[in-house]
Amino acid sequence: YYFQAIKDFTTAIDFDTNYTAAYINRGNAYLLDNKFFEAINDFKKALTLGGDDNNLFFQRGTAFLLMATSPFYSSEINAKSAIKDFSKVIEVDPNYTNAYYYRALAKEKLNIPFCADLKKACSLGISHSKYYNHSNKCWKKYRECNCNH
Repeated sequence: YYFQAIKDFTTAIDFDTNYTAAYINRGNAYLLDNKFFEAINDFKKALTLGGDDNNLFFQRGTAFLLMATSPFYSSEINAKSAIKDFSKVIEVDPNYTNAYYYRALAKEKLNIPFCADLKKACSLGISHSKYYNHSNKCWKKYRECNCNH
């Protein structure tokens, strides 16, 4: 489905190997096409070219998280990488709601305490339905995790 976009951004990169936006956009196309390794590699390249946009860390963290939830990849390594990227996002923007929620999901995957992140995400409000994290669902998950925070 994303073949043409990936092809077009690859052409742009072939023309200019320092075209940061092409790496970011191709990385997003790869991510949407469930090609996580390729997405991560493009996000890494964009970062080395100076693309330090916080959304770039969020996108790369999302790719790591999706890999961690897939039975085909190492969940521990990818969940840890996701946590690292989401933590970077939160460091720059302490109100980045979905970074808290996704970091909670990565922590849950590793069986480490995640309720504080989940509570923060819920209290900030989940705003993007594409992340399937409606606020009421977030609070339900928080209540189910039996946290005493």
